[in-house]
Amino acid sequence: SVPAELRIPVFDQEQCDLEKAIQFAISSKATSISIVGAGGGRLDHSLTAVSLLYSYCRRIPITLYDRTTKLVPAHSEIELVGQIGDTISLLVFESVDSVWLEGVKWPLKGEPIEPSSRFVSNQFVSEKVTLRVNGGVVIVVHDTRHIRQ
Repeated sequence: SVPAELRIPVFDQEQCDLEKAIQFAISSKATSISIVGAGGGRLDHSLTAVSLLYSYCRRIPITLYDRTTKLVPAHSEIELVGQIGDTISLLVFESVDSVWLEGVKWPLKGEPIEPSSRFVSNQFVSEKVTLRVNGGVVIVVHDTRHIRQ
């Protein structure tokens, strides 16, 4: 039998199941959330999962994983650990005041950034990458397939 706190009426479609799960984790005093395989092969589900990272990142550390990629939202400073050659892309959905990115082939030094394709496919040149964000949220896409050039 399913505990009462986990029962959600099937007709409650104001939120997707993933958002219900995130809210349950927060209300249960979770200290972080890891989401695995949220897309289910559907683009609308994948994009919704990314939007939920954006929406909840100021409330709880939250990360989305698939087979070779992890997505981490950043609104302050984070450190990523990987291997030299890992790919890192930055996604933004609105203007961000300033971004610093160190340990990559093309660093950023406090630049304001806007939604664009400019921040796709950077590369780790160190095993540690530091990202600092001021005035916004950046979704970090860390691909670990080790593209070497």
